[in-house]
Amino acid sequence: MPASKSARLHPLLGVFFLPVGLAWTAASFLAMAGGSYTDGWIETSAKIVEVDVASNFGQDLPYSVTIDYQYTVDGRTYTSDRYSFDGRTSVGDGYRSRATATAAAQTHFLLGDSISIYYNPESPSTSVVVANSRSLVGPLVSVFIGLVLTQVGLSTLLGNDRPPQQQQNGTADEHPSA
Repeated sequence: MPASKSARLHPLLGVFFLPVGLAWTAASFLAMAGGSYTDGWIETSAKIVEVDVASNFGQDLPYSVTIDYQYTVDGRTYTSDRYSFDGRTSVGDGYRSRATATAAAQTHFLLGDSISIYYNPESPSTSVVVANSRSLVGPLVSVFIGLVLTQVGLSTLLGNDRPPQQQQNGTADEHPSA
């Protein structure tokens, strides 16, 4: 009996998913072990030029504090609002009310205050206030996806090594009992 179309696809899926899963998993581990995104970045001082309370409606914590800061590298002045490497421009995790966010802004960040920031020496316009602030959630999810893809590839390949089970019809293959 010829193999069905779906039975022929399984080895091909395994051949695809196994290397993709292994590569994905390896790349995820290398990214996690590769150190901080800001390794080699240079610390310098910056001046806060704007403090604001932003509204993020539709979120659990709808208010956040944002800052703009200026810093100088090799005689050139740059302005940025990036707070952390994950692209956030807000300080902290957010606030439930505008009043709480405003109080936090007035307590921690005043116009003209000097703060430490880190900039990329290869691209001085790229900077952050908080270095090494990357979350492990993304890389761990990526590792999990890689492991799932690897498992799919392995189980698909190994599952096709077994011949299909044949039903016993109870006649010619039976051994008489003594």
